[in-house]
Amino acid sequence: MALNGYVYVLTQINTGKKYVGRTANPKRRKADHMQALRGGYHINKEMQSDFNKYHGDYSFEVVGYDGDNDCRKIWSLEKQTMIRLKTYDSRYGYNSHDTSIVGWLRKCRMYSADAS
Repeated sequence: MALNGYVYVLTQINTGKKYVGRTANPKRRKADHMQALRGGYHINKEMQSDFNKYHGDYSFEVVGYDGDNDCRKIWSLEKQTMIRLKTYDSRYGYNSHDTSIVGWLRKCRMYSADAS
């Protein structure tokens, strides 16, 4: 089973702040974010606060895709997008720390092993 990789941007409409992430399933990831925000338990407290303040006005956009099962490529695209959008800076985004490639590569290897 190939692990397709998508990079997405979740944008708070009123503030313009963005969160950059990666996923194998954009539709499900968007639903997970929105469920956590609506439930008041999103792990990103600043994003949760803005959701509560502005009543959930967020957009979700897929900005990159790699269907070649190349985890390093999709991780790199995610990092480049974060840098370009300055999402580590709290004035512009919600990415509060550097994301780890370790878990993503572990998952990638697991799917790659299934495909062999």
